[in-house]
Amino acid sequence: MKKALLLTIVFTLWATMAFAQAGLISIFADVGGNDCNLVDVAGVNNWNFVHMATVGATAIWFKAEFPACYAGSFIADQVPFAVSNGNSQIGLAVGYGQCLVSPILVATVVSIGLGNTLPCCAYPIVGDPFSLSGTIEVTDCAFKDIPNVPSQNGMINSDATCLCAVAVHETTWGQIKAIYRSAD
Repeated sequence: MKKALLLTIVFTLWATMAFAQAGLISIFADVGGNDCNLVDVAGVNNWNFVHMATVGATAIWFKAEFPACYAGSFIADQVPFAVSNGNSQIGLAVGYGQCLVSPILVATVVSIGLGNTLPCCAYPIVGDPFSLSGTIEVTDCAFKDIPNVPSQNGMINSDATCLCAVAVHETTWGQIKAIYRSAD
C-alpha cells in the first residue's frame, strides 16, 4: 500500500513538472513547423503560427505584428479552434478546447504581399501588451498560466546570410540512437 501511494505521489509530481513546460511559438511556411523561411509573393501569403515543444497546453496568448520591412497588408487570421479573441496584429488569444501536445497549429495569418520584401526581414512574435504579464503566455493542462514563453522569429525572404533554423525537431529515442550507430 505504501509503495502504491509513493508511486502515485511520484507520478503526480512528474506530471505536474511536465505540464509546466510551456514550449515556444514560432511562425512557419508549413503547418507542421518545419520551414521557418517565409516567402513574400505578389499576392496572397499564408504563414502559420505553430506552438512547438510543449508536452501539454490548453491556450496561448501572443502578438505578431507585421515587421516594418514587410510591405504587405493584413487580411485575417484563420484560427482552427472555436475560442479565440483578437488577431495576430493587435494580440491574439487562442483556447485549444482541450489539452494538446505539440506541434499545434494555432493560426494562419493571411496577407496580401507585394513580393518586394528585401531579404532577411525578421518576423518576431512578442508578448501581448494586454496580457496579464505583458509577455507571451501559455495555459498548461492544469490550467496554470505560464508567462515569459519563448518565441522564434520567422524570416521573410531569407538568403544565405540569414537562414532561419528550426529550434525544435520532434524525434524518437530510436532515431537518436541511430545517429550514434551511423557514426561508428
